[in-house]
Amino acid sequence: MLVLERVGDPPDWAALGRAIAGLHRRTGDRFGWHRDSFQGMTVQHNGWSDDWPSFYVERRLRVHLADPRVPAPLRRRLERACDGPLPALLVPRPPASLTHGDLWAANVVEGRWLVDPAVSFADRELELAYMQLSGSLPPELFGAYNDEWPPDPSYEQRRPALQLHKFLNNIRHFGPDRYVPRIEAVLDGYGW
Repeated sequence: MLVLERVGDPPDWAALGRAIAGLHRRTGDRFGWHRDSFQGMTVQHNGWSDDWPSFYVERRLRVHLADPRVPAPLRRRLERACDGPLPALLVPRPPASLTHGDLWAANVVEGRWLVDPAVSFADRELELAYMQLSGSLPPELFGAYNDEWPPDPSYEQRRPALQLHKFLNNIRHFGPDRYVPRIEAVLDGYGW
């Protein structure tokens, strides 16, 4: 719901950070959602899973690999990563947090309101990785979020791997030129 009369108040990035932490504290029993949704123009495959690494690999990464815009050599590298080292890197059973699913600056109105969700229950680290990807959200938001619910210190080791989904989705939207090098850098960084 968008309540136009309320849009236009001064930004309150700290309150938004606290609200996002509150959203993430709402948890489910499994990962996924009761129906598929969209990330921009692409279908975001949901369905239910009890295992976070399997959900992330199968429903957030492999679903993009059949797209012809993903170059074959990169596809093979990603398949190898998905077959072992990537799932081993992820937390096996983190809380299944309710997430916006596409949280970046373009989906924030006036520093207060979130729009255009791609909702699912996921590891909240996936959302944090998306939020940090563009560098367009202000530090006040992250500071307030961290005051409410700081991520595990080992999150920084997983963050690049969790950003792979967004890079693959962006290849499908904008083509490979900008995003293939970024994916290769992530894979190189892990030695995959």
